[in-house]
Amino acid sequence: MVFGKSKSTPARNFFLYSLMFIALYVSAFSFAGSVWQLINLYVPDQLAQAGNYGYTNEFYLDNLRGYLSALIVGVPLYYGLARYVGLAQKKDKAMVDSAIRKWLTYITLLVGAVVVLVTLIVTVNKLLSGETTLRFVLRALDVLAVASGVFGYHLWDIRRS
Repeated sequence: MVFGKSKSTPARNFFLYSLMFIALYVSAFSFAGSVWQLINLYVPDQLAQAGNYGYTNEFYLDNLRGYLSALIVGVPLYYGLARYVGLAQKKDKAMVDSAIRKWLTYITLLVGAVVVLVTLIVTVNKLLSGETTLRFVLRALDVLAVASGVFGYHLWDIRRS
């Protein structure tokens, strides 16, 4: 704060928090996608291997390369912004109380909860139909872990502030 006045503005807060949350979404999606591609590579689909779906290792490696590229850019951007915003919040209480921050956090909580809910519904549906495979279970666990991690962190973050 300078002369008792807040340095944060709604436009600045919108920019910082929006970019930070976009970097989080890119990082979470890319991490989950990378794990999916590793599952594709190490737990191949038997039908696809038989030639029914055009299975090739290059396809999965290209996707993996794309996800890893997004992780290499997204993760440092997210952590850098989160650190910057965290330091700014210590200096300026108005940033902690920012409506933009709260809206984006609750939207993230909603998206995380919906992803977990849908994944659980699909998993139960597959279990009831007898269509579960190791590949499917690993993918469901990947989605649940990433979505639960993002949801848990932001629930903790909103409660502590």
